[in-house]
Amino acid sequence: MSIKTKTIPALEARTQLGQIMKDVHGGRVRVLVEKSGIPMVAIISADEFRRVIAEREARFEVVDRIRRRLPSVSDVEVRQDVRAVLKQVRRRLRLAAAKRDLTVRQYVLDAIEERLREDLGDEDEGMSALTRKADPVLAELWDNRKDSAYDRL
Repeated sequence: MSIKTKTIPALEARTQLGQIMKDVHGGRVRVLVEKSGIPMVAIISADEFRRVIAEREARFEVVDRIRRRLPSVSDVEVRQDVRAVLKQVRRRLRLAAAKRDLTVRQYVLDAIEERLREDLGDEDEGMSALTRKADPVLAELWDNRKDSAYDRL
């Protein structure tokens, strides 16, 4: 049985909190509370909360195990490494794009699309599973300070 997600305005959440808690605790619904049409918080059962946290911790444990095996690299070293190869990569991209009579931007977009088709197939549902909105745990993995040095490049 899948749990339905119900979206309600903040005022309704304030006035109906007791009933919302009963519905959520009973496993019948999840509630997304909006303020001025913007999702602000979600109300989920304590069991679901514990499950989500356990899954998140398990995923981070995998990432932490991988990171422990990698050498420690400072932000400065990351920037130096990237700068060292960027000039060569840009030159290669320009040559490859010119060979296909494309802009570099179009060449890169086409290459990414081709790789996504190889890895995920043509199904749109494969991509929806890999978004911040669909999986908050992935959002946590992608949006963290440890990886921010690479994000800024």
